Amino acid sequence: MKMNFFTKWLLNRYPDENDWSTVRLLGYIIVVSFIAAVGIAIVSIFDPASQSTITLAIASIILLFTLFFLRAGRLALARWLMPLIVFAIVTYEVYATGEGTKEVQILGYPIVILFSTLLLGSRGAWLFTVLSSASYTGVLFIHKYEILRPFENAANLQPLDAIIATLIFFVIAYTLVSIVNQLSNSLERLRVNDAELRTTIETLEGIQSNLENIVQARTAQIAVSAEVGRVASSLLDPDEIIAQVVHLITERFGYYYAALFLVDQSGVWAKLVNATGEAGEALIERNHRLQVGGRSMVGSAITTRQPRIALDAGAEPVRFDNPYLPKTRSEIALPLIVGNRVIGALDVQSVESNAFDTEDIEVLQNMANQVAVAIDNARLYQESRTRLEEINRMYRREVRPPNRSLVFREGQVLEGTSGEFAHLATVVTSKSPHVDHYKNQTTVTVPFVSGGQIIGVMSLKSKNRRWSQDEINLIESTSNQIALTLENAMLVHESQERVRQERFLNEGAARIRETFDIEAILQTAALDIQRALNLKEVDLQLGLEPGQTKENGQ
Repeated sequence: MKMNFFTKWLLNRYPDENDWSTVRLLGYIIVVSFIAAVGIAIVSIFDPASQSTITLAIASIILLFTLFFLRAGRLALARWLMPLIVFAIVTYEVYATGEGTKEVQILGYPIVILFSTLLLGSRGAWLFTVLSSASYTGVLFIHKYEILRPFENAANLQPLDAIIATLIFFVIAYTLVSIVNQLSNSLERLRVNDAELRTTIETLEGIQSNLENIVQARTAQIAVSAEVGRVASSLLDPDEIIAQVVHLITERFGYYYAALFLVDQSGVWAKLVNATGEAGEALIERNHRLQVGGRSMVGSAITTRQPRIALDAGAEPVRFDNPYLPKTRSEIALPLIVGNRVIGALDVQSVESNAFDTEDIEVLQNMANQVAVAIDNARLYQESRTRLEEINRMYRREVRPPNRSLVFREGQVLEGTSGEFAHLATVVTSKSPHVDHYKNQTTVTVPFVSGGQIIGVMSLKSKNRRWSQDEINLIESTSNQIALTLENAMLVHESQERVRQERFLNEGAARIRETFDIEAILQTAALDIQRALNLKEVDLQLGLEPGQTKENGQ
């Protein structure tokens, strides 16, 4: 609220805002009355017949004192002094200078009633109405019967005038009191509404602040989920994937403890393979493990294939109370699922009660799914890599699935060209999403990264749309999952191809052992190798000169 210098000067001693309106009103009434009194006093100086100069001068001084009382914080005293001063001035003017109670000076009494109503309320209004009526009646009888001084127009004064004046004063008082009461009620309703409005605004601001915090938290969670996906898809060592993921979860989310369990070959125990903090190190040294399906949240999550949550760890009946983690107040265990298999569980603990809500569970389970696929792919990759190295050492070649480009357009899946795939690959120069805006079309190009290499590219096109960072993070997280799944499929494809090759070779070797014809042996071997390895030509020769060797495979 803007305030001028005079208002600030008056309100300096009034901390309660409820007094401000009364203080401002009284201050302006005093100033206006002071100016009026001084002005009339100055004019009276030039009128020899006037008897008001001294009275108005005294009244001006009293008004100044009243103003300083008000400034000093004496609001109650100032509220009573103001109507009393005006009442005294009007009474003196009616008695001393007026030519009878029918003169214009009597109009001052309604002003007294008005001031008392505004400043003192209904009780003050009725009090000063009675005083005004009594003063008017007293002055009338003094003049009529010349009690204190002779009066020329005494014969014109009638007692009925006092009755009429009294009725008029009470009508004025009643009207003013009614108006002021209505205004006061309206003002009180406005104050109540203002208070409710402020409360509502504060509530809405609190809700908005909470929503902003929730949005920021969810955005951070999505970003962390994308980061976990990038880490999981860029590593091929299962132990390294597990270590990075466990520490990322505690570092980015600020949780008390995180651990990852893997089911052993017997399927009976879930063994702790990595955990954070000193507690994690101590538990790993002890070869900590939990029984699958036993009285632990990890074992229960693996058996039921569903997340297990303890928002109040002390009250959870099925939970392993770990002595190394005394500060735990809430815990969540998430199964690591790959296809139809559960390979382990991710366990996260917090020092706060009710630390996990629905959105937290969804984000953590999404990360757990990515980690599970990444671990399984890394295992499969290592196994396949070992087997491929053995086969490659034997046949000196690698098997790779052919490049393919698929385009989804207008509800149809079309076979793209190798040129389209090559163009997309050149757009993505790094392993992060690339956004390109051209005219009214936006293209988001996202690489499929596995083992630190780009194995494919996904391109999303839209018209008249701006992609937000949250959407890009979500797309990147999805691409990481796709990359893991593709890598898994590629490894399976390569394994199947090696099995097929070995089957052909084994069958060829069996047929070779069935005959002792050299030409038939060479012919069978050449055909089987050509079919197994999909070669264009196989050239086998016997009878070379000493020191010569020739074996070509193309």
